[in-house]
Amino acid sequence: MNKKIKILLTSLTCIGLIGTISSCGRKASSDNSSSQDGISSSYSSKSEDSASSSSSTMSSSDSKSNVSSSDNKSSISSSEQVSSSSSSSIAPKQKFIVSFDTNNHGTVKDVEVIEGNKLSQPSYDVSSYTTEVFNGWYFESELINKVSFPLEVTSNITLHASFTTPTSQGIVFTKTLGYQEGVALEFNKVDGVNNYSVYYKTNGSEDSTYTKLDGMLIRDYDTYIRADILGLKQGSYDIKVVASNGSNDLSTIYGEVKSINVISHLREGYAFTGSECPGAYNFDGTLKNDTIILYVTNDNIENISLNNGKATFTGLSNILSGTCLKNLSKPLCIRVIGNITNATIASTGLVIDGNKMAYSKGITLEGIGNDAAFKAGIMFKGTKFGEVRNLASYENGSDKDDAFGFEQTNDYMWAHNLDIFYGKNLGGDKAKGDGSLDCKSTDHVTVSYVHFYDSGKANLLGMGDDAGHYASYHHNYYDNADSRMPRVRDYTVHVYNNYYKNIAKYCIGNAKQASIFSENNYFDNVKFPYITGSQGHDIKDDGSSTLSSEKGGITKVYGDYYNGANTKTSYQENASNFDYYQASSRDEVIPSTISGKGASYNNFDTQEDFYSYNVQSPEEAKNSVLAYAGRVEKGDISYEFTNYSFDDKLSYTRDSNLDTILLSYSSKMLKAGLGDNNNVIINGTGGITPVTPTDPSNPDEPSNPSVTTISENTTIDLSLISQQKNLSNYSYNGLSITGNKKTGASFAYDGKTYTSGLKMESSTSISFEITKKMKIDVIGDGADNKKIKFGDTAVALTNNVASITLESGKHTISKKDSMNIYLIIFTVVD
Repeated sequence: MNKKIKILLTSLTCIGLIGTISSCGRKASSDNSSSQDGISSSYSSKSEDSASSSSSTMSSSDSKSNVSSSDNKSSISSSEQVSSSSSSSIAPKQKFIVSFDTNNHGTVKDVEVIEGNKLSQPSYDVSSYTTEVFNGWYFESELINKVSFPLEVTSNITLHASFTTPTSQGIVFTKTLGYQEGVALEFNKVDGVNNYSVYYKTNGSEDSTYTKLDGMLIRDYDTYIRADILGLKQGSYDIKVVASNGSNDLSTIYGEVKSINVISHLREGYAFTGSECPGAYNFDGTLKNDTIILYVTNDNIENISLNNGKATFTGLSNILSGTCLKNLSKPLCIRVIGNITNATIASTGLVIDGNKMAYSKGITLEGIGNDAAFKAGIMFKGTKFGEVRNLASYENGSDKDDAFGFEQTNDYMWAHNLDIFYGKNLGGDKAKGDGSLDCKSTDHVTVSYVHFYDSGKANLLGMGDDAGHYASYHHNYYDNADSRMPRVRDYTVHVYNNYYKNIAKYCIGNAKQASIFSENNYFDNVKFPYITGSQGHDIKDDGSSTLSSEKGGITKVYGDYYNGANTKTSYQENASNFDYYQASSRDEVIPSTISGKGASYNNFDTQEDFYSYNVQSPEEAKNSVLAYAGRVEKGDISYEFTNYSFDDKLSYTRDSNLDTILLSYSSKMLKAGLGDNNNVIINGTGGITPVTPTDPSNPDEPSNPSVTTISENTTIDLSLISQQKNLSNYSYNGLSITGNKKTGASFAYDGKTYTSGLKMESSTSISFEITKKMKIDVIGDGADNKKIKFGDTAVALTNNVASITLESGKHTISKKDSMNIYLIIFTVVD
């Protein structure tokens, strides 16, 4: 049945960074009712409304289709500048107005920016606001995405100043940022404080609803501390940070900030047509019940252990093996902290093996903050309900050539908010790496908000035997890339609201009897927006085929916009040798008599069972992509390409400046786990456990429940602590120990040789409580005058012993100088 749908598109000159679309008269599913794009309307194929919107369609004859870009950095022939039926024209440069909303903090004059120029950071004196923190300029009034200057301006926009007025007693915030289902906090270090507790709750709720943040999410960046709170549904949140001595909050040092806004991810496309949400998160962004969380760093990736209920598996690769996962009965969330450069993983790649979908509880591989990255290929196989998010891939050195891959039979898979840089240099047309994000034998795929940096081969979809499989690509940023965006074999694919900029070869390739619907994409200076196998512009001047002589199907196009160079031929222009079919309305049904060399169009997008989705105009989609694609805060690598070439051979060349950045790239994080709950494996989470943080008016906090008191003469042998190398809040004979075990030692004391102990490092903390006045002796292998800290007091070793007498109460032992310790002796003082 041919259904008519009403879609009202806003003007292509959009006011504000993220525009809105008038209601289509259709209700989106409740899971997609709000998103990072601020879109209140949606498109659904299940409406009875009847209307056409041909006036918004950018056909090949539109005057805007062939405007030469003033930003072109290379020579483009006239045949590349225009479509086959249009003449070239040059539009005058536009002028855009940038306004500034200071949120009642003075005024900043409007700035006029001429098209092609960039906006520098405006002069703004905030020195008089001494009790507030100026967090910078943001694109949205909700203060979600921070502006990086100089700023490319492509429309009239308003920037919004962010101020916070935190309650502060020693904790000074420098960043309070809400993002997609998370919050980022940065605050200055406090002298003499090594640990912090972070609490969060929904704005306006009782203090008894505060939840304590996992300690591994609190990280040291030398000059500041950063904490990221994850798994938040859309809403407003209150945050409290309290200094800690490693066991207990220090009630006199704290900071509080209220009303931080969090928005949801846009969950739509084929990955969301099943009964479950892909990954370890629910549709509302919260963790699924009973989710197991693994905190993975470059240091623990080979020794982290997980018991799946039948056996213990050590090392992340073994945990993600099919042998482990098939018997795991809970969802799994792997949270990656920092830069993973582990040599073993780099050489083999990381494989998530769902054992032919025997494991289908939901698995997420995600990065923390704006600097999580893998120097290795990551592949999913045999997995059902999988997700990968907020990670960067660079200089992939593994034998898994793809940066990310959904291969070997997966179902309901979601890849989003990734930064994909160059892969392993394999030479020739693989000089930039092989695939960036390829899908083979995988059904119900959504790829969204991914930033592809100069990718040579971005997205291969299908291996030629994937008929009956479905995929969606939306809001991706193909930045200075070459080809395959995507290249489709057999699949049925919806490609919408993507931004293509300076594309050297082709964008959407219908390689083998595929049905592709290309909708409301923005093509900005591309060689070929579409090619179809064995016809049209797939055939080169020498008679060879770009798509390897495969016979393509039909690519239906509606609402796409073209700026600058583009070369294309529609069916309406040449019915025997075309690249695509230009639809006159979004819901047009293409007759079966119209066929590519391989197949006719299956009209999936006009069927009753087609999914609901949000849709933006091409200009709005471009702005949304520029604001949200890639990692949180656009990642920690900022790079803009200044040249490109439509020459096939030159397009294989890697950008030397970007290569230099990637080869020296490293996270600036010094340490993760600055809380007092630094477990790297957390079992059975999902629901929240309220914890009331320190009340500044009540300094007498209860002791850590995991620490028992010491009341008698006791000698504690640290050589007998857990066989696990990394300890986090480990309870042992009245001690709470966080630190790393020393193995392979040979230390003799009082007639006994010790081969293991505890390393005294910056991460080490030993907490305890004594009920009586006691003399404490710590036995270590440091030289005389090397020191150990008891609270804030540094005590020197003499003949391998550091001694101090302490009154009853709670105390800590930590590093002053590096050494290993083996014994702690408690002696009651009469």
